[in-house]
Amino acid sequence: MATDTSHSATACDFDCLVFIGRFQPPHLGHLAVIREALKRARQVIVLVGSSWQARSLRNPWRFDERQAMLRAGFDDTDNQRLEITPLLDALYNDDVWVRDVQRKVRDLATPANARLPRIGLIGASRGQSSYYLSLFPQWESVSVPSVEGISASQIRERLFRSPSSTDDYLSTGAYHDLPPGVVESVKHFCHERAYQRLLEEQQLLDQYRQAWAHAPTRLFLSRSMRWSYSLAMCCWYDARRRRAKAFMPCRGDLLTPTNGCWMLACVNFANVYV
Repeated sequence: MATDTSHSATACDFDCLVFIGRFQPPHLGHLAVIREALKRARQVIVLVGSSWQARSLRNPWRFDERQAMLRAGFDDTDNQRLEITPLLDALYNDDVWVRDVQRKVRDLATPANARLPRIGLIGASRGQSSYYLSLFPQWESVSVPSVEGISASQIRERLFRSPSSTDDYLSTGAYHDLPPGVVESVKHFCHERAYQRLLEEQQLLDQYRQAWAHAPTRLFLSRSMRWSYSLAMCCWYDARRRRAKAFMPCRGDLLTPTNGCWMLACVNFANVYV
């Protein structure tokens, strides 16, 4: 058995392939990339972004939950060759993010036959993966065709639009997008309090959009009026959140005066949306 493993390892194109994503949630497209990586490399490093973000509609699952869902899609043999580790977010600073990726890969990649490992980046040919493939010229890139019709953002939208939308998706379309282990994890998650909080968050966002549906446009408002409108709406949004007992204010939670993010929202709203 050891001989077979050694032979397959030497036949691999790479010592290590790196796959970066948020996996919110892990879907069949993600698993297709990882399976291709396992065919072509001795070791596969999966870097999970947004690992320290607070729960939100964009980031519903924590790192440990996503790690468990990813591992559920592979057997014990493949999991021994998988390294799944959290990755720091560095908004608007590619240099910091690239250095963090390089450091993690350097620490995790195992040398082969007393030589430096041959490392590559793997990702889908379209979307976010195609962007980061160009940020590491020192590593070879492997592009895998995208699985058509699967979008993590659309999956989240169907899961958190309403309880009826969630039930409909899990009973009909989920198995077309998600591995069976992920479907079961999502079903379990939908019985937790965190799921109810995300539904409340979606309802508040819908109310926020409706309140601004007939707002005056930039053309008819002075800068001071735009600031007043944006500040009023941020305060309204925060009040509705507190009344609905949605997320408690915490690091990473947007539009709550306790963490100062509401001021950034005011600036962006006044200068862009009004």
